[in-house]
Amino acid sequence: MNHIIYILDSLTPSSLIKSLTKKFSFKKKANYIDNLSNKSIYFNNVYGHGETYGTTFPIFTGKNVYDIYGDAPDIFCSFLSESNIGTHYKARGYNNIFYRNCAPDADVSGFYGRYLKNITKDFDTVCVKKKNLNYSFSNFLNENNLINKKNKKNFYLIHDMSLHDSAYFRASLKDYIKCQDESAEIVKKNLELINYNPKKDFLFFLSDHGLTPHPEVKIFFDDKLKINIYNKYYRKLFDEEKIKQTFFIKTPKNTKLNIPEKITSQNIYKIIKIFSKKNYKNTLLNKKNSFFKKFPFYISIKDALKSPYNSKFVKNLYHCHFIFFKDEKKYIYSHNYPLRYLEENNNEYISLKEEEVPKEFLPVINNYFSNFNFVKKFFLFYLSLSILVFSKILKIIFKFNLPKYKRLKNS
Repeated sequence: MNHIIYILDSLTPSSLIKSLTKKFSFKKKANYIDNLSNKSIYFNNVYGHGETYGTTFPIFTGKNVYDIYGDAPDIFCSFLSESNIGTHYKARGYNNIFYRNCAPDADVSGFYGRYLKNITKDFDTVCVKKKNLNYSFSNFLNENNLINKKNKKNFYLIHDMSLHDSAYFRASLKDYIKCQDESAEIVKKNLELINYNPKKDFLFFLSDHGLTPHPEVKIFFDDKLKINIYNKYYRKLFDEEKIKQTFFIKTPKNTKLNIPEKITSQNIYKIIKIFSKKNYKNTLLNKKNSFFKKFPFYISIKDALKSPYNSKFVKNLYHCHFIFFKDEKKYIYSHNYPLRYLEENNNEYISLKEEEVPKEFLPVINNYFSNFNFVKKFFLFYLSLSILVFSKILKIIFKFNLPKYKRLKNS
């Protein structure tokens, strides 16, 4: 029996047939992912933090994004955890395998390296990025003698970037669906390579965040974006298509459940652990009150890269937007924006005054953006820079002296 966590980066759940929204004004044929989700325990309302690292680290560790400084990743103590989902499976006798098909030139230093080191520390076989452009999951499995290896229990964590890296990613919704269909075939092939058996194995299928469509996606990469166009586009940051995650569980018994209750990325860790038990269905239903969100609750997200309202320094230290859920309504706070408070109503955003915002959320905002929190993060950030500079100096010294040491040792 294998357990598989498969993350398809940037898959918006509203594009799956199971929850296709009215925004998609065209028909869509069911692909492999759609067919899997139709035979699964499907979570309709899962909310993350709109980006990969601050969302997936809580998934893998159960940690709060603020406690692990997922909102300020460049701080030296971000993305640290004594245990992760790999620890859980290793303790149960699983052979742990991690595969991530990032581009060969992907950065794995700084907080990326810290994140990956902590996520993979209890995995037996690890690939954090492709060795070359043509490197595939099949290459990885063959190199590590994992093809048809008959371990009784394997745990796979696969982070698939094929949808995110597609040429269609910044194009129209129709092109996005086309790319999604192509990624679905990649998912199917990858699962076949590890002999996924739907009658025996547990598949936890996820995404980290949803879609920012074209042309609104320009708020992340267009250096020439004018402020009036930015103001028109930035509300896409708060759309359900962006902040929701795909999450469904395909069990050997084809257990079908639609779970409408709201959860956040941090809760997924607890839910996955439940499926290590034989009576997982009863346990899931009995424990739902411990992780299903009751109103009110909130999530937070980073500012867009091209936002003119916050400096790069602030963007690196804070999640600049908070989204509050209460009484089936959604309220937004945007730090340093001309329109600080918004309320969503049928995908339309209405500007609010501070006194019109639910009172229980104002302390959350005030505490998060307090002088104390700023001083703490400011201190930790510059301490992190000092550590980084010092470590680079040590590397230069070590590299300079290393050839002498080798010659002495070999003489």
